[in-house]
Amino acid sequence: MGNTNGRELMIADGPDVGGASGVVDDSIVINQGTSARPQPQLLFHNVHGVNVRISRGGRLAKRVESFCKGLAFSNRPIAIDENVCLRFAEIATNWSGVLRFGVTNTDPASLRDDLPKFACPDLTSKEGNWAKALAERYCQQGSILHFYVRENGDLYYGINGVLKGLFLSGINTALPLYVVVDIYGNTNSLEFVDPSEVRIRPSRHTRSSLTAAPSAAPNTARQATTPLREVHEEAQPTPPITPSLAALSISSVMRPQISPTTGCPIRYHAGVDFERLALHTIRGKNVAISGDYTVAERAETEYSGGYVFSSRTIGLNEKIVIQVLSVLPAYQGGLAFGLTCCDPIHLRPESLPDDSDDLLERGEYWVGIKDVAAMPKVTDELAFWISDEGEVHFYRNNGTPRVIMHVDHSQRLWFWFDIYGSTQKVRILGTTTVSTRSATLRPASSGGSSVTMRRQIASLPTMPVEQRRSSSTSDRPTSSSSTTPTLRVNLPPPLVPARISPPRSDASSASRRHTQPSSPPPRPPPPPPPKPSPYGRPPVTPARPPMDAKELQEGDECSVCMSAGVDCVIYTCGHMCMCYDCACEQWKRKGDCPICRKNITDVIRIYKS
Repeated sequence: MGNTNGRELMIADGPDVGGASGVVDDSIVINQGTSARPQPQLLFHNVHGVNVRISRGGRLAKRVESFCKGLAFSNRPIAIDENVCLRFAEIATNWSGVLRFGVTNTDPASLRDDLPKFACPDLTSKEGNWAKALAERYCQQGSILHFYVRENGDLYYGINGVLKGLFLSGINTALPLYVVVDIYGNTNSLEFVDPSEVRIRPSRHTRSSLTAAPSAAPNTARQATTPLREVHEEAQPTPPITPSLAALSISSVMRPQISPTTGCPIRYHAGVDFERLALHTIRGKNVAISGDYTVAERAETEYSGGYVFSSRTIGLNEKIVIQVLSVLPAYQGGLAFGLTCCDPIHLRPESLPDDSDDLLERGEYWVGIKDVAAMPKVTDELAFWISDEGEVHFYRNNGTPRVIMHVDHSQRLWFWFDIYGSTQKVRILGTTTVSTRSATLRPASSGGSSVTMRRQIASLPTMPVEQRRSSSTSDRPTSSSSTTPTLRVNLPPPLVPARISPPRSDASSASRRHTQPSSPPPRPPPPPPPKPSPYGRPPVTPARPPMDAKELQEGDECSVCMSAGVDCVIYTCGHMCMCYDCACEQWKRKGDCPICRKNITDVIRIYKS
């Protein structure tokens, strides 16, 4: 079904897998420890969520009702480098969200009388637990999820034999590790793969097609315990590329080979005297750059890994203009854009995540927005610049500029783009200086299908923080006509990125777009703050049930829990990217906005009519 670092993972109906097609390699063990240290086959533990039923001798775990209370664990600790394989036995479509998986140092037997409702955040907020959600595009019925944990505490995962990369890190491998899965949302049942159904055979692709193989044969003992990854890993310091990407020449020291000739005329900026801006030599693992470093193209067989950076920092009111040269309609989502204070020279291509949201978790200053132009078309020209006030302006095809986010403009900032989803090839036209008088904003009521305009609020009256907290006993919403001094907040468009999903028809894509309400509804007083936790950490509010698919549109979900809708705004920056519970948790734990890193002074709940 795919190639994973020199070995193919084959799914078969019975034990006779090799047949005439080739020799089966039994040196790699599935769900039974390692060849050096065999263990009993992995099964599900008898401690599980109340909605879970275990069958098939402990191999199958199925959630029978609701969308939650679907926690399940392995019946024994897994070994370091043990290949764990799980099949998606049944997938639904009537919920939101999918599988969460990871590992835990906690013996499931100790949770028999105190089993959490969710893995995230109920379980992961406690020490010794690591888990997060798998991307929905990977949760297909019949697909196989496989993963292993390294001695250094890194968990790597793959789908159907294709290694996807690092999933979790910082795992405590000094203590026993149990598999934990949350059979959540549209994931209805999981099954530990029977070892007799999976065989590994030598790949048709030799190692020499990628890099020079060592002359000596690999150590037999090491090969016997090697997980589903490159056997000659020690001979290459960076993760190996797959055969489909070998021609892209991802090493930054090799000269790119794609042609800078585009064939797309400049339509909306014809006659503009651009200053040349080149792309940096550091780039994503799945993207190639032209010889003049102005054109970037992502591999057609990949949807992500298309990061490119500006070769220098960008000044205030310096407008960068790019043109879209090629799109792939089979993918959802589009070009992501952002800024960072991190000099790209210090980045490693393999450290860049598939999901650009994960860049915000890095220690440096990163801001970004997904699908910034709502899946742009071929020849579209997109412009970005930073104003003197730190506002990032954007327009498409010489349209009216609008503010898409606010940044800390006191730092030296590089632009970055993620050539993602439907956007497959772009070129940098160059930079030009923006006249400060011409930088006007688009009115809130103007059209546009970008997800960043969906729930825009023109203005929201609110009382000062101290007065609002003291008036929690009031039953009437705050009014702008009250005699109490009020503060009017003009909010920028929310920065909620579109989530990538399996290809859909044009009709369904069009139905997801909607217009904003004409006026914001009155806001009742916020609830009193939660009581402090006796355990020394902020209280965790249980996650809410996922909204119906008709109510929760793509891009409307909380960027933290990915199941609740965005129903609050962060004060004072005005970003809308989380549900109220997650925003309060972010305020108490970190104290800054995950989008722009501004200090949070309050979280304001909003209500839709």
